[in-house]
Amino acid sequence: MKTIWQKNYSNTFFLFVIGFFSPIVNCENAEPTPNEQPVLNIFIHGTLIVQSHFKYLRKDAERKTGLLPASSFKENSKRLKFAKALNATDPKKYPLNSFYFFNWSGRLSFAEREKSAEQLYNELIKLIKNCKANPIINIFTHSHGGSVALELANIKNNQNLKINHLILMACPVQESTKKLVHKEIFKKVTSLYSSDLLQIIDPQRIYKKNKAEKGKKIPWFSGRTFESNAKVYNVKVKINGKDLKHRDFLYSPFINKLENILTQINTKTLSGKYDIEIKA
Repeated sequence: MKTIWQKNYSNTFFLFVIGFFSPIVNCENAEPTPNEQPVLNIFIHGTLIVQSHFKYLRKDAERKTGLLPASSFKENSKRLKFAKALNATDPKKYPLNSFYFFNWSGRLSFAEREKSAEQLYNELIKLIKNCKANPIINIFTHSHGGSVALELANIKNNQNLKINHLILMACPVQESTKKLVHKEIFKKVTSLYSSDLLQIIDPQRIYKKNKAEKGKKIPWFSGRTFESNAKVYNVKVKINGKDLKHRDFLYSPFINKLENILTQINTKTLSGKYDIEIKA
């Protein structure tokens, strides 16, 4: 089975292919909603483990990080398939002309994720200023790409940046970021998880960044779920009756059903249940 980006990389931590372009970010073509707010959708990849079979990425090693519009990719780009799959389910909600991918180094480092969050914040502010109206921003993330997005909550002097919906896919839940989902910057957070080992294998106790609450010890490894409430949902996902592996969140069978999964979540959470299971 192929991923939506590349096949035969099942032993790597995360599988997001980095692009070759760094065009100027703008908001001119963002699709307006009925209330005239443009819609911006962003995908953030997770950690990139450099191994011998990633030689094809060498040309990317010196790439510029930052927001890349989907329009900068060739029609047959594997990376573009993520945006296309969502667009096919709901063109108004996921317009291709305002879909972005955020490049960061992908290093397994707290400092790197914090630095990347600052860059993401700065570029989002520039993007918003180019919009005719305050945009609706939805962010999709895989694994530690979610940690990058969560660090937006720690940005000092936030210029009223608001994220309409943060969708975390297999994000490691760590002591330093687990409470960030409740910050005001995020209007709604949906954390999708399954039973994969890679989500929790990052040994968070070895990092000085993580500090335990008084009288408690930090768990050795990362967790799967956040503290849920009316705006933070933990959702265990199964596809065709099977739990998902870490890489499965990047496979077409899951991505093609993602919008349907989000719709099911909205229905279930209306009843006041915020820790739920979805079978798609």
